[in-house]
Amino acid sequence: MPATISHSAPIRKKVLGQLSLIFGASLCLGLSFNAYNPIGIRLSEPSKVAAIPEAHAESPILSASASTPSIAVTNPALHKQAGNSTNASLPTITWKEAKPLVSAGQAVLVDARGRPTYEAGHIPGAISLPIDATAADFASFVAKYATNRLILYCSHLTCETSEHVGEKLVGEYSCKSVTVMKGGYAEWQKAELGYDPTPTGTTWEQVEPLTKSGQVVLVDARPKAAYEAGHIPGAISLPEAASTADDLAAFQKKYEPQRRIVVYCSDLKCSASMRLAIKLASWYNYQRVQYMPGGYQEWLRSQSAQAKSNAG
Repeated sequence: MPATISHSAPIRKKVLGQLSLIFGASLCLGLSFNAYNPIGIRLSEPSKVAAIPEAHAESPILSASASTPSIAVTNPALHKQAGNSTNASLPTITWKEAKPLVSAGQAVLVDARGRPTYEAGHIPGAISLPIDATAADFASFVAKYATNRLILYCSHLTCETSEHVGEKLVGEYSCKSVTVMKGGYAEWQKAELGYDPTPTGTTWEQVEPLTKSGQVVLVDARPKAAYEAGHIPGAISLPEAASTADDLAAFQKKYEPQRRIVVYCSDLKCSASMRLAIKLASWYNYQRVQYMPGGYQEWLRSQSAQAKSNAG
């Protein structure tokens, strides 16, 4: 037994030596492979991120997947370009502040509404420059008025067209003094014409006696097909979505601005009556415009209730 042990010791030493040689060779081969492999781990130099071509630096196609760490890449050229169309809010002004500037010739009023709307009624002396004007129109305007103080307006407080035109003048045409009159044409109407053009809501119960005495013009703002399928007797069809500038001009010629007008559409879910009422009041100078939120369905319910009452 002792003899066996003495023979096994040299064998064990020999085996361990061979294993050490194999491990060392494997380590050398592994390090060599890693050094020449483009996706290998760098042990002695800082990690580098492959540069993204500038033209594509902010392209969504290159966004990292959920399993890849995100890398923030900023492209100064693209940010500079975006900065040209200013994201900052333009300064604002009221008609009370703008009026003396315009009267003294120290500012130019610019109407940013559509051309047909401008022609239907605008602040005296205002220049038309709608958002859909051609590049040639913008260039012509800028050549003539770029050095002036520009005061832009559209219809009313919720209209953003004047801001869009203003941002275009600043960002694309480098105009230096651009101000927005947020209250728009409606603010001017209230101050100078003495009435608030903002339409108010009403009900069929309030409107019915006026229709019987001919004191109101009923306007159906639904599509023509819906009107022809059934409408409140005596109502005029003026589809909110399909009426052209000629249609509205014809309506304007037939009914003077002092006429009381009530606009309706289908029901409480329909907003066409409100939109058309605002258009008639703010764009076409109608001073007594209301809309009936309950619409045609409210009238039908009243007729049904009246029929039951008569039957009873």
